Parts: sequence; C-alpha cells; structure tokens
Amino acid sequence: VGGAPAVNGARQGRPRVTTPHLTPAQARHIEDYMRRALEALRLNAWVVEVSPEPAEEHANMSIFPTDGRRIATLCVSPDWWDRRTPADKRIDITHEALHLAHHDVEAGIRIFLANSGDIAEYPASIVLERFRLDLERMVDALSYTVAALIPEWTDPTRDHAANEESDT
Repeated sequence: VGGAPAVNGARQGRPRVTTPHLTPAQARHIEDYMRRALEALRLNAWVVEVSPEPAEEHANMSIFPTDGRRIATLCVSPDWWDRRTPADKRIDITHEALHLAHHDVEAGIRIFLANSGDIAEYPASIVLERFRLDLERMVDALSYTVAALIPEWTDPTRDHAANEESDT
C-alpha cells in the first residue's frame, strides 16, 4: 500500500491503481462500502484497498491483512461485480471484514508456531492449517448473520458512476 496515508479509511489524493477487471469507480465503491461495513462492525481502524490483482480462482474475494498494521488488500474476482447479487455482495464483504476481526489471533498463532523452536515444522503446519480451516468455517457461518448489521449494498447509479469515472 503506497502513496499518501489514509485518514479514517479515505483516500488522500492517491492515484487509482489500474484494476483490469474493475473500473476505478467500481473499486472506489467497493472500498467505500467496505469502510462502512468496518464502521458497523467497529473495525474502522482498518484501511482496505482493492488490489489490481484478481482473487484466486473459485474465490469471490480474498483479503490480505498486513501483520502489525491495520492495512489490508482486497482481491476481487473478475466477474464479481456483474455476477453477484446485492445480497451476495453484502455477505461477501461481511465475510472479508470478519477475517480482519480475527487477524490478530491468527497472526499470533502463526508467529508463535513459526518462532517457538519447540515444535517441529510439520506438526506446526498441521496445527496452523487446521486452525485456519476452523476460522474459515466460523467466518462462513457468521457472515450470513452478521451481514444484517451492515448497510445494504447498493450499486451506484450510472450517472454517479460516470461522475466518478471523470474524477479519475
């Protein structure tokens, strides 16, 4: 994450990184919605930016937090904007926001296992992979319920999107 620092999650004159599968207005809309979702979940210390890289195959979105900071990069699948319904988008954003809620716990376990010196690499990898799988299941289960706490997703109007495009 480069450029001028963000204040309360807002961009501070940073140029939009080219995202081939999203327009700058779409990426900005996703970031703004994520900021509102994080505020609703009291996770507003986090700053999330849409990555120019797409999400991995078979994933709608993937979030990559930075250890020791409250900065994350959000990867979006190439067809997410057009394929997912507003309700799906709300759940997807909730899902990724919940990953930020547990990031410090996951990072703590990962760093402990890597630096303990008392646990061999193979057993540590099994424990960590199981922990990550259980976290993913928890996030999957909670996303549907917690999404009700987040404002509904609304697609920007064509006029609003055109205005945002001209701002870039």
